Amino acid sequence: MNSLLSIKNLYSGYKGNQVLQGINLEVPKGSIFGYLGKNGAGKSTTIKVLLGLIPIEKGDICFRGVNLKENPLVLRSHSSSMIESPFFYPFLSVSENLNYLNSLFKMGQKRKREVLSLMGLNNFIDKKAQTLSSGLKQRLGLAMCLFSRPEMLILDEPLNALDPQGIYELRMILKKLNEEEGVTIFLSSHILEELEKLADYVAVIHNGNIRYQGELSRLIQKQVDIVSFKVSDTAIIKQLAYDAKFSLLKVYDQNNVDFEVANEAEFAQLIATLIKNGLSVYNVTHRGSALENAFIHLTK
Repeated sequence: MNSLLSIKNLYSGYKGNQVLQGINLEVPKGSIFGYLGKNGAGKSTTIKVLLGLIPIEKGDICFRGVNLKENPLVLRSHSSSMIESPFFYPFLSVSENLNYLNSLFKMGQKRKREVLSLMGLNNFIDKKAQTLSSGLKQRLGLAMCLFSRPEMLILDEPLNALDPQGIYELRMILKKLNEEEGVTIFLSSHILEELEKLADYVAVIHNGNIRYQGELSRLIQKQVDIVSFKVSDTAIIKQLAYDAKFSLLKVYDQNNVDFEVANEAEFAQLIATLIKNGLSVYNVTHRGSALENAFIHLTK
């Protein structure tokens, strides 16, 4: 694995609270890396340490093979970040915001046109930033991040405050950035269903410890599905000891029951058994994404 970012045995915290408990992370170059965890697990603390906002108490962070203890600015020199909400100058137009960045980075008008096109902002260049919708503000924030051609984009909860259409559009933009500009994307989010569609590598942090890191496909292929059934009478399921034959998860009431199902063959066998025992099956619902199921198991 060719890692762009490597974290070794990292400890950090604030106000006497030890948040990170010796975490290890490897972020492959060119990947979309999802960083998952409950509130307070250490996601934002990790990002703040990466950006130099909180000191490293113990351990090492290397970016492009350079230790941040030796060169604290190397990561910030080759990355951009958007933490929870986008940054821009609200009273300037979209075009003026990018012109300001061009005065700093000297990337030229060609780069400005590229970023506007990539973010789908060509029709809004004269709009004041403060008048844009939430989705367009996110796009402008990303345009500001990408203007200097960073190798890595660090995003903390970028899907917050977006409606379903905005979430979909941002997902498509991030994929495009990764594929067309080769940007490595490190993002944290609570919206697991979207991360499952977006990330190719993930890490799960819980109480300051990494519970899993690696390819998303390896994590979700190990997961059983939670399937909800609405049947004619769950009492029959109890009487015939279904929990001895199948992974009976929970009986809610007279009609609703959940099973864990490992594969298609087990699902077919369960359906056949229900019907054979005289139960009518009114509805079958797949509950939650595979990533969500994995996350729940890892953070119990």
